[in-house]
Amino acid sequence: MLRIHFTLPNLDSVLPQKHIFKTILSASIWIGLCVLIGGNVNASTQEINGNQLKVTCQSESFCDIHYRLNSGHELNLPMDSLGNGSYQYIISGLSSGDIVSYSLTYQQNDLAYNSEQMIYVFGASTSAGPYLGFNARIPGIILAENYDTGGEGMAYHDTTAGNSGDQYRAESVDIESASIGGFNVGWIAPGEWLQYSVDVANEGSFNIVSQIASLESGGSLHYEISGATNVQSEKVQFTKTGGWQTWEHTAAANVHLNAGFHTLRIVFETAGFNIHSLIVSEASYGKIEAESFDSMSGIAADTTSVGYFDSGDWVKYNAVNFGNLAKSITLSIAGAHSNGVAELRLGSTSGPVIAIYSMMPTDGWADFQPRSFNITHTSGVHDLYIVGKSGNGIFNLDYFQLSSSVVEETTPNTTINAMSLNVYGWATMPQFADVYAALIRSRDVDVVGIQEGVEDWNIGSDFPTNYSKANALGAALGECWEQRYQIFINLCKGNSFISNRRFDMTDGPNATRTGESARISKNGFEYAALTVHWDHQSGAAKIANAHETAAEVNYYGALPTVVVGDFNTGCTSHEVNTLNNEAGMTLIGSAGIDCILAKRFTGTAQIFDAAPSDHPSLDAVLNTN
Repeated sequence: MLRIHFTLPNLDSVLPQKHIFKTILSASIWIGLCVLIGGNVNASTQEINGNQLKVTCQSESFCDIHYRLNSGHELNLPMDSLGNGSYQYIISGLSSGDIVSYSLTYQQNDLAYNSEQMIYVFGASTSAGPYLGFNARIPGIILAENYDTGGEGMAYHDTTAGNSGDQYRAESVDIESASIGGFNVGWIAPGEWLQYSVDVANEGSFNIVSQIASLESGGSLHYEISGATNVQSEKVQFTKTGGWQTWEHTAAANVHLNAGFHTLRIVFETAGFNIHSLIVSEASYGKIEAESFDSMSGIAADTTSVGYFDSGDWVKYNAVNFGNLAKSITLSIAGAHSNGVAELRLGSTSGPVIAIYSMMPTDGWADFQPRSFNITHTSGVHDLYIVGKSGNGIFNLDYFQLSSSVVEETTPNTTINAMSLNVYGWATMPQFADVYAALIRSRDVDVVGIQEGVEDWNIGSDFPTNYSKANALGAALGECWEQRYQIFINLCKGNSFISNRRFDMTDGPNATRTGESARISKNGFEYAALTVHWDHQSGAAKIANAHETAAEVNYYGALPTVVVGDFNTGCTSHEVNTLNNEAGMTLIGSAGIDCILAKRFTGTAQIFDAAPSDHPSLDAVLNTN
């Protein structure tokens, strides 16, 4: 066996945290050896000499450590052999409160494993860690009940023993079921606090808002962030909401955070309220003046705006910062015509389209009005091109401004029929593809999402690549139908694909999990559809799948969205309710563990036999109004 070791830069800027070892084998290349993810490792930590942390592990032939101190670069180093299969590495120069995040690569049963990432807070008698097994991502939503592990004084402070709500966790934090789904923390006393391990994607200014409910009185709280950044927010005060399950959002507390790992602590200064969640969002973007363009073709400009913008013309703005996730844009525009269309593209005049705007006229060429609309969720720094697609005199532009918020857009009355079908792929496909195709055609639906049309059992840690079972169904459906992975649309009912993508999900013990999504147009009405197959064994994996599915729904902004799938948990379970809460969805239909959820749709569902599948099928009639 040959082992080649080299040092890489910080990989968090390249890949999401959970994929560091899925796509790049960290800092090691293994030749002739299978590398598996998340195996058991006999690892331990010990503080020594006042400023050092000793990490040890057991391995058959080697052990490498991959660690990062606070928000610094990741280091990838071999550990020292102590003999008898024991290895150690000593991290020096630590101070109380420093956060060490690390994982190990080691050998067991002649196979190489990458451990899950672990967190150690130096100087604490007990190390706190993320409850779900991974740090909550900022910006994002943090559910109150998912405070860190570590116990009283480390992960939380509660003034009374026992869980008064007797829900979710067997500790002294008081948790009960919430009317809006999931759970809330209640029975709050002054001085109590909850702590969350978080991962800030990019340095910046953030707003923190809490979702609270209070029957008789208001209250106050503040936030404390530790790690490489040490920040205490201003006091946030709020009034009563009128009920213990009547939920409202507090005012925002603004904080500036460095990128990397931190702990976020919410400190309750008063009693008398419940808390459901924390919403951390990027602070508002600045305006970019239209006349500050870097290059253009065909337009004219004065000191305050640009105009004479026709089909084929374009204007370029270099290095526009979309931050961690921009979701909408506001154009301040004026114009007298209604036949113009402009595209927003990244990188070039033919680059990816993130939005299309059809002109709505104002009261003249000097009457500038703000027009806000959603864009494809975009992060990072890009050159932005505004390109004339059609029409003459499309608009005059004064300024534009990005936002991390979604714009609620109105939609016409439209009906979408959606279906979920588990094809029991390993046992019935492809030999029963014609049977399933006949069932789908008999239901006269617009869109179908299937599960088990892909080989996902024990095939490795990357995206599945073998969609032969789904492809067999696509061939059997024949004309009128088009397929993208495991999503099928009925062309003969006016549907067409605009775009589609896959999204990876946390894997359980025995399968590689992924989902598919698509943006679809039905006679000009746009909607999004997702099909998912959650893990069937690990509760932690299922809650992670809920967060990941919610993130994919939110990728499509305010677009009406339907999610179908085999959730491997009840349709009213905590995991599904978590998805609903984070993505603003409601349950439309339930067939045990097969569910249809929707956002900005109402509707009803029917359950029916789908033999030879071992699951029933269901479809739903969805209406936008």
